[in-house]
Amino acid sequence: MAEEAPDYDQAFGSDVPVWWVEGNPAVFAKITAALSPYPNQHLIRALLADVDGDRREFHVSNNDGMPSSLLHFGTHATMHPETVFVEHLTLCTRTVDSLVAEHQITGVNLLVMDLQGAEGLCLAGATELLASLDFVMSEVNESEVYVGAVMVDELDRILSDFERTATLWGR
Repeated sequence: MAEEAPDYDQAFGSDVPVWWVEGNPAVFAKITAALSPYPNQHLIRALLADVDGDRREFHVSNNDGMPSSLLHFGTHATMHPETVFVEHLTLCTRTVDSLVAEHQITGVNLLVMDLQGAEGLCLAGATELLASLDFVMSEVNESEVYVGAVMVDELDRILSDFERTATLWGR
């Protein structure tokens, strides 16, 4: 829900553009409103994945849509039984690299991801951007919270050109 927008504004000011990407159509309008005080923060509506133009099922959850994902619940279903998928949408996927080209985004040195298990899919579609980044910050799982979610060892392999400097495990 763009809770970090004020922090990014304070840290970067209006000199550094911040690009957000949201795939959940129901959440998009809320994020648009949350970003309205920050003219240098931009929102793109797209479902990030490993290829452009693939039609995939996107699972929308209750709980204000927060744990919605391309992936099905794994252990999430037992950890949070009150959270369920309430809708399944067929959406067209986009890659980070194609969005960067389309929107002529330049000068990026940080990628922040929280994609409910689909971080590996996102990175597979961000190979050009990855080559130019200095930092990646990502949510990652120790267990299969979502079926097929990228695990920490796999994420380390994908990001082997980067040094992991910190890991904060939620318990």
